[in-house]
Amino acid sequence: MNKYIAGIALVTLPFFSNAETTIVSEILVGTTHNNLTTSSHIRGENNKFSNSENSESYGIRLGVKFTDNISIELSRNVHGSVESNFTYTYYTQSPGIPGGGTIPSETQAITADHSFDIESTKLGFKLEYNLWSDLFINTRIGIAYWEYDDSTPHYSHDDGDTGNDVYYSVGADYHITENIYVGLEYSFFEATDNWDDTSGDNLGSFGKFSHEVEDLSLIAGWNF
Repeated sequence: MNKYIAGIALVTLPFFSNAETTIVSEILVGTTHNNLTTSSHIRGENNKFSNSENSESYGIRLGVKFTDNISIELSRNVHGSVESNFTYTYYTQSPGIPGGGTIPSETQAITADHSFDIESTKLGFKLEYNLWSDLFINTRIGIAYWEYDDSTPHYSHDDGDTGNDVYYSVGADYHITENIYVGLEYSFFEATDNWDDTSGDNLGSFGKFSHEVEDLSLIAGWNF
């Protein structure tokens, strides 16, 4: 999917490569608010945890304006690292006692620290409107290809995960000069996935996770 997004961008850009085309470049720095919910069914036990945490974020964005109000954009965003923990509950079965009978099973709980990094590549459209003088308001919509690095919200999965979901944003830009501007943007997408384990000790285990990614970013941009 990441290569697919890049391919669309590379194929599309030449159509706008003429004397009237405006190329836009932006740097984004801000904060990501992470809302994470994970549920699982492992070895007969249901487990669920949720967490809300902020992380630092940054990104770069390139765009091509093919009218005064519409642009196509490609961006790469790093949403930071989230530290979390969850409790996994399971039963232990003791062997029989001398003379017959069994010892009742006991419940054990393990609290595990969990961290993961999330990044995204976004391809979409920007619609903007000149509200007043040098002040513009805008909205964006497109596809976010998200990636977890090294570890994920999955139980027993440590090799990362990927997916794609719709993103949208609203914001405003103020032009300091004809070619230089600053802005503020709020953007949102939700990374969701299901998993199941069909082998080993966790046979029959399954679960799902939802990760809401909300970015509030300051923007420095220029046209050329």
